[in-house]
Amino acid sequence: MLDQDNRYYLALRLAQALRERHGEELLLCGLYGSAMRGTDTPWSGLDLFCVVSDLCPLETKSFLYRGIHVGVEVKRQDGLELLLDYPTLDWPRVMGILSVLSPLAGDGDLVTHWLELGESAPPERFRKLLGVNLPDLVFESYGRLRSSIERREPDDLLSVIYRFLGEMNLVLCLLNRRWLTRDGFGALAEVAGFPLLPAGYAVSAPGLWRARSLDAACSLADRLFAAYLALLTEQGLLPRDYADLAELDELF
Repeated sequence: MLDQDNRYYLALRLAQALRERHGEELLLCGLYGSAMRGTDTPWSGLDLFCVVSDLCPLETKSFLYRGIHVGVEVKRQDGLELLLDYPTLDWPRVMGILSVLSPLAGDGDLVTHWLELGESAPPERFRKLLGVNLPDLVFESYGRLRSSIERREPDDLLSVIYRFLGEMNLVLCLLNRRWLTRDGFGALAEVAGFPLLPAGYAVSAPGLWRARSLDAACSLADRLFAAYLALLTEQGLLPRDYADLAELDELF
């Protein structure tokens, strides 16, 4: 375990060591997460985010230090800039990291450049990304949630609720071209501030997160999922739902 001062010292020491070893090939190393916010506890991990030149040998790695998890994520400049300009499902997570990153080594001004690059990605690229990935998001997790309720399996309830809401939040980030700086329950309040949302999200999503009974979860999940489908329909993004076996031939 580490206190706040020693955790920050560890982050600074690692950033300086990486800069000394890799020189100008390390474009940036920064701190994010609870240690950056000052909300870390003795059990909190340490998260560093590095951007390197394309030929730098540094790779993403994690390790334990005095019982805490330390993660060093490494992105190569070309790959990062491609992701920001041509979004993938990882776009909201990376933009969220960049938006709160506290530089410890390298050129901190690059963060502004990368955020501007991500913000300027054309809307049609997000719609194309959603068009390809929407069938894999929310629909299956909603089915798992309703199946748990149908089987009267309360022990599985929380895990499927969290997955359902997490996938919906990912879709809403991409639809709104926004990102999150928190995870867990805190993410729901951030999403609730987006302009494009399922009707009643600000009430239904936190209510579902807190639901501990199968019947309450069923009502809230159904309401939120119906509003989600209505939003996708309104945005012209509702995936096709095949009803005839013959129609499937065109897929393959």
